[in-house]
Amino acid sequence: MSIPFLKLPSVVQLEVLKQMEFQEVFLLSLCSEKSKRVAQSLNMRPLKIIYIFSEKCVQADVAYNQYDRVHGVANLKFVPSISQRTPMKLGGNAISYKYVEETSGGEFLHALHCLQEHSNLESLQTHMNSWFRGQLQVQLYVYSLRSMYQSGIIKNVTATCFETDELNTEQLEKYLAIHPNQNSLQLETKLVGPPFGNDSRLWDIKGLAFQNVEDAIFGDEIEVKVSGIMRNFRGQYLFLFNVVYDIRDWTRHDCSDWLDIKQDGEGKWGSILMTNSEICFVVWD
Repeated sequence: MSIPFLKLPSVVQLEVLKQMEFQEVFLLSLCSEKSKRVAQSLNMRPLKIIYIFSEKCVQADVAYNQYDRVHGVANLKFVPSISQRTPMKLGGNAISYKYVEETSGGEFLHALHCLQEHSNLESLQTHMNSWFRGQLQVQLYVYSLRSMYQSGIIKNVTATCFETDELNTEQLEKYLAIHPNQNSLQLETKLVGPPFGNDSRLWDIKGLAFQNVEDAIFGDEIEVKVSGIMRNFRGQYLFLFNVVYDIRDWTRHDCSDWLDIKQDGEGKWGSILMTNSEICFVVWD
């Protein structure tokens, strides 16, 4: 027996919506303008919207804090043509799509098959912004270089994570020119191409993470690469993962004069803490 959801009292509608998954509410919001307003009545305010760009697919997720699990919202798959298309309004714009149930057991129970057009991505972000209100962070995950060029359609991006086999440094520079307001950049990819210049936008990003420093194109030796990154970085938080460095030369060196150091510029004091297996640089507030 079907239930006339839109004819239920608003209080009952709201309670029903609270029991639904985000992607279910998203699909409901596409049915009509009235159902969209009902979905907006939840007044959900997540911390950030995450757009995941894969090969021929874009997903939209939300998270309520930096450590909360990610909630899947929308799943768009790009196809060359659509049979038995259905018109709908996404972000106030009319698009054609085909609803397909996902049976692969993944995060999403649905996929909207649509043409690979810029207007569809613009409509998706407009729809997400009208549903989730407030000053939201916009984060991108890029798993495909082909999709990286589509990502320029998404506006106000402040954080990006690249997880590709490799990424040319010149491509990354162009990406940073398209999305200049990056507060966080995570590179889980092999970097190829010419070295970054001293004036690169990369060095001004507040939080910068290199997953594979050995591929960062700063010289032949890991010591040169790491020192080059640290010398050029002008942000606040620098993360270097999977760095293997032989500190035996350091442990035999007299570092007694280094234990208290003063930061250039802001004048903060820091210390170097050493053990047999690691060296930690600590800046005190």
